[in-house]
Amino acid sequence: MKLNKLLCVMIALLAINASAYAVEVSLGFSTGGGLPIMRGKDFADYTKNIDDVISDLGGNTTKMTLAFDSSIDVMVGFLPYLALETGLGFKNSLYGVFGAGSVGLVETTIDSISSRREIYIPVMLRGQYEYKIGVTYASVGVKLGFGLSDVYNTQTISVSVIGVSDAWQGTIKTSPVSLDVAFSLGQEFKVKKSHFLGLRFNYDLNVVAPYAVLEDGSTEQGAGKFPKGHDWAHDDFTVQFTYRYVFGRTE
Repeated sequence: MKLNKLLCVMIALLAINASAYAVEVSLGFSTGGGLPIMRGKDFADYTKNIDDVISDLGGNTTKMTLAFDSSIDVMVGFLPYLALETGLGFKNSLYGVFGAGSVGLVETTIDSISSRREIYIPVMLRGQYEYKIGVTYASVGVKLGFGLSDVYNTQTISVSVIGVSDAWQGTIKTSPVSLDVAFSLGQEFKVKKSHFLGLRFNYDLNVVAPYAVLEDGSTEQGAGKFPKGHDWAHDDFTVQFTYRYVFGRTE
């Protein structure tokens, strides 16, 4: 009986709290860029092998890194200091390794490009503090990604001898689904009533790989797949400009 009474009191308090702080819905967009952060022993070994081959040919390798992230954002505030963030985003994150070298009349080039081109759905819990000029917040959650391209990694090796050239290409397929644990820090400034402009810093920690893997646990690379348990992760760090409109605000 006492437990039932306590439960009724808790429900009543929640109801009073919900009526005091009505749900607040916001719609906005974010756009910006940054760079990929590649992790894992297998990735380090892969790039080192390219560096070693090109170095033996008397050449050098160069790196190209670029990440673009844009999204439509929906936020539902259900308590004064807590909100749920979701929406739909597009990510294009690229890490390239390019090298060329020669021995005598033989010239060799190796180009390797790893890219995540995907749409994603974020589900993040946001803790925030609003004051007169704006809002300071931190968010944590997950981003579920769906690959848009067929290939995650492409390696092209070209060899030319006195104007005669040949090339070989190997590819690793894109996984249909990837998953990141996402962390964000941001600052918004109130422009006018319901309008907020801001800056957001994101780090997406890759936990489900964006490339296809062999599910049988084989240690040999299959057609367009890495072995299961391959130690290669593709994180992203981005900085975004944000805009948010809050519905129903009169102040």
